[in-house]
Amino acid sequence: MISRLQLTICIAGLLVLIGTTAQAATLNSKGPIMVNYGSGYVAAQNGAQLRTGDAVMAKPGGRGQIVYENGCKDAVEVGEVVLVQSEPLCGEALLWPIYALPAAAGISGTILISNKDRDRPASP
Repeated sequence: MISRLQLTICIAGLLVLIGTTAQAATLNSKGPIMVNYGSGYVAAQNGAQLRTGDAVMAKPGGRGQIVYENGCKDAVEVGEVVLVQSEPLCGEALLWPIYALPAAAGISGTILISNKDRDRPASP
């Protein structure tokens, strides 16, 4: 059974992680690019601001890049739909910010503690 303290730690940890993974991005485009901000595709201008979950595609003759705040870039080519990611990896393993480690440890500890009795076999 999870205690109130463990539940509070889990909720606080998730809030910290959500806050640290939100990334804004900018569109660098050459030629016609369309963006779906959630209500259908519209023509996008070079330098348009993008949010997590936005869908970006290039029309024939167009191409572009989604440039994240951390410097990562995702190419947008004709025939592809690229979603703006909340955690762009730049081809490397995800590195957690140092201030998110206590929250991650709290969540991991809570999961381990809450599952400790599930590993025991039922008595005959």
